[in-house]
Amino acid sequence: MKVAVTGAAGYVGSLLVRAHAARGDAVHAVARKAESVPALPGVTAYAADVTMSETIPHTFFEGADVVYHCAAETLREPLMRAVNVEATRALLARARGRIGHWVQLSSLSVYGTPRAGVIDEESPLHPRTLYARTKAEADALVADTARDRFSYTLVRPAAVIGPNMRGRWVDALIGAVAGGRFCFIGAPGAIGNYVHEENMVQALVLCATRSEAQGRTYNVSQDIVIEDVVGTIAREVGSARQPPRIPETPARIAAQIARLVPAFPLTASRVDALTSRVEYRTDRIERELGFSHDKSITDALRDLAALWKRSAQ
Repeated sequence: MKVAVTGAAGYVGSLLVRAHAARGDAVHAVARKAESVPALPGVTAYAADVTMSETIPHTFFEGADVVYHCAAETLREPLMRAVNVEATRALLARARGRIGHWVQLSSLSVYGTPRAGVIDEESPLHPRTLYARTKAEADALVADTARDRFSYTLVRPAAVIGPNMRGRWVDALIGAVAGGRFCFIGAPGAIGNYVHEENMVQALVLCATRSEAQGRTYNVSQDIVIEDVVGTIAREVGSARQPPRIPETPARIAAQIARLVPAFPLTASRVDALTSRVEYRTDRIERELGFSHDKSITDALRDLAALWKRSAQ
């Protein structure tokens, strides 16, 4: 099997490169720096900028059974349209007549920022941020361009976490729990939406290799209550302190007031994350592709907390 991966030096892209190399597949990988791609047997790395698709050689696409489009801009708003939309448009044009299947790494953010309820693949899209809007637009481009040219699958994951994650934002949470600075906000039962990195790779490979995935959209998430997140971390770092709980309304007021305070730990987005009660259903990918969450979020949290402890010593 020949596999092509964009964003191959990124978190999910590099995991896919490793997974397919372990399967014995031929992997063509694109990244800004070829040396950032895992150097493994069967892996050919290309240094290219996806916003300049002409820098990507024809051999990257030619005869690829599947293209995983993982390249994306998540942080720098001025670049989001160029990377997430226009680069996708150009790559899709380059792929015509050369590939078999396209797997688009999208995001649950395309559903917006609901505070509660159940979201599945039939839920309406309400992207609120520029990132979410560009990802939704890219999804539509894939579905439209692929007609009669190649098959495709859209994959919308929650936040991917695990021991290989880059720039571990989870470290701030672990440090707060270990240092006794964490506070629950609002009533118990808030839900965190994550997916273990190994499960994410499993889901993507299924979408690339199972014919049932063609033309389908799949959400991938493992929902876990915040109390279990904090409890898992606390046990791993040896913290016996029970975090206090503050009402949601005062927390939101404090977050608004503190916007001008540099590095103040309580932000509106963190209040949202600690009070959300949204469930993302994954019945479709489980039923249609036989996907299962082999690794739990507590597995990921234990691994990350252990890494944090070693780095803090």
